Amino acid sequence: MGKLRLGLIQAQASYGENTYIPFAVGCMWATARQYPEIRECWDDPIFVYRKEPIDKALAVLGYPLPDVVAFSNYCWSRRD
Repeated sequence: MGKLRLGLIQAQASYGENTYIPFAVGCMWATARQYPEIRECWDDPIFVYRKEPIDKALAVLGYPLPDVVAFSNYCWSRRD
């Protein structure tokens, strides 16, 4: 069995031609990959960081889709 695939999504708005890199999910992955069992079982993640229509985001994740997709959610992004 190969390594598991991971998608990390932290959708950011673009400002002109600039888009900020995904800091929160990047920190989570940087911490997780310090553990040998994570490095042995998981490929480096696919990062989705641009706020785009879902079909474009799915294209970034690729096919087959990752085994796990995790989302970053800031408290001000929630809609109750």
